[in-house]
Amino acid sequence: MAIPKEHHPVQFFVGVLTADERLLEIAKKSLCEKWGKIEMMSEKTDFDKFTDYYRSEMGENIVRFWVALADLHPPE
Repeated sequence: MAIPKEHHPVQFFVGVLTADERLLEIAKKSLCEKWGKIEMMSEKTDFDKFTDYYRSEMGENIVRFWVALADLHPPE
């Protein structure tokens, strides 16, 4: 049987998808309020060129970006 142990804190990263780019700033603000400062943010990419999986629920022109948060948190 495994013995539980405490894990080291980890850096969180979040993938964000939106079809309404006006929501990008709101998403970033919400992430900061909940988890702390944003350390890095990727370029926005056109998610539609990879798949149409979310098109029926989100619409067209979906963009994706990744955010890395600065603070470390327990992984659990």
